[in-house]
Amino acid sequence: MPRWLKVVIAAVLPSMAGALACTPRPSSNFTVPWIRWLPNSGYAATPTTVEQFTEGEAVSYLSTRVGTSDSGGFRPLAEELDRLPLALAIAAAALVGPPRLSCDSYLARLHATPIEVLLVRPRGQPYPRGVAQAIMLSVGEIGRVSAQLLGELSVLSTSGVGLDLLDPPAETALAELGARSLVTFSRDDATAFVHRLVRRAVRERAKRDGTLAVMIETAAQRLRVAVEDVTDQDTWRKFPTIMAVADHATALWEAVEQFPDDESVRIRAAAEAVLHVRQVVANHLIYLNDQVRAVPIAEAVAAGREKLLGAEHPDTLTALHNLAHASEDGSMQATALYQRVAAERARTLGEDHPDTLWSRACAAFSYTMAGRASEAMTLLDQVLADQERVLDPDHTTLLGARYFQAYTNIEAARPNRGITLFQQLIADHERLFGEDYPETLVIKGQLARAYKAAARTDEAVHMYEHVAERQARVLGADHPDTLITRHGLAAAYAAVGRTADALAEYEWVANRFEAVMGPEQTLTKTARDDLERARRALQQR
Repeated sequence: MPRWLKVVIAAVLPSMAGALACTPRPSSNFTVPWIRWLPNSGYAATPTTVEQFTEGEAVSYLSTRVGTSDSGGFRPLAEELDRLPLALAIAAAALVGPPRLSCDSYLARLHATPIEVLLVRPRGQPYPRGVAQAIMLSVGEIGRVSAQLLGELSVLSTSGVGLDLLDPPAETALAELGARSLVTFSRDDATAFVHRLVRRAVRERAKRDGTLAVMIETAAQRLRVAVEDVTDQDTWRKFPTIMAVADHATALWEAVEQFPDDESVRIRAAAEAVLHVRQVVANHLIYLNDQVRAVPIAEAVAAGREKLLGAEHPDTLTALHNLAHASEDGSMQATALYQRVAAERARTLGEDHPDTLWSRACAAFSYTMAGRASEAMTLLDQVLADQERVLDPDHTTLLGARYFQAYTNIEAARPNRGITLFQQLIADHERLFGEDYPETLVIKGQLARAYKAAARTDEAVHMYEHVAERQARVLGADHPDTLITRHGLAAAYAAVGRTADALAEYEWVANRFEAVMGPEQTLTKTARDDLERARRALQQR
């Protein structure tokens, strides 16, 4: 546990709810009756100090107590109650009846019944109060800031909230919550957990009080602070934080969707806050070329925007444009989305609006990504002519379309034309942004690719090496831009016959992609495939 947390906890009085300290890391023992079923003699209760049950212990307890061996039903019930002995004893009493209930029936009631009604003291058993009453008694004794933080934690993901997402003012509140056993901590003290029963009690009270929507919005604003200011250069370094925020934002959206439609006005601000966070996360993943993770989030954002704002709202169109960007996988799905957005923007913003022209350029380039470069050339020429007519020569929309044009020339087997276009674009980027601007370096990497396509392999190797060195210095050796450039360098080494160097480069890139992005990311798989091809080529030689 962090030193600051230990110090503050020492100053906080213990809570009557300490018996609820049941966590992924059992941090304290608590005493509950271990109920043994004795044939023909009813219950015999002996106070025994236990921690959270294992799955096997929980299933065995329910089986013995209920008198059946329905392990298939007992397992999900035990997990729903986090294998908390006190809660399992209450559930077992309900299963035994009368009337006798199945596990499925009890789970349905658990999800549908208010917690303070469902988790009352079992008749004839020596519990001083129900679980829900103990929880709410403890919640009622904490300060306002602590109660607000507990509310946020209760609507975020059950996987736990990393302390890196909590600001310094939350430290004292977190300490109070920990002292009262309303939150507990992972073994490495880096993550705070709220027990499912505590979460449910807090959320149901907030729903009755009409404060649940505000609670969700406040939690979303905390996530927004964590990811909104992450720069492109730091995206890969912040990847664990981005993925944690993605998990929490998913939980928040699930909470939003549980509101009935007639409460749309109350939940609207919370929904907008959550969608904004999810859009920022999707943008980061798109920047990292992580379509595997980006697409589901972008789809959810687009659907949420359309439901909340309508199909024609500018924010909905932006979400659809981002979904198209994330969906550029070689199919024509992205093309259809881009064309839909371009048509709607032309109708609402005008044919010459920069956003309309940008969507048209992206729609044209999506043909290139789908392997139809010749068609893309014609479309790009048309949109570039329109952009040059209405936009400043240095407008970012025009610069982006020029990049598409140069790239498409290479794909259309016109590498020399692509080289000329990339050289002109590099000169303009260096003039506007500088030699080491990340986008300038990306374009230089594409120029190296164009050299290789034109069989100017020595120039390709030299340019790749130059760009990789600058990117490692400016962005970091593990930045995806650097790794993509070094992947191209490996191919260039292979093209000039430097097979051993190519193999070493492929291996390094594949290992770093996997370490930074994970094994399922598209770029990781591509690097692994190229590494295996290089190994087979070396063996054949």
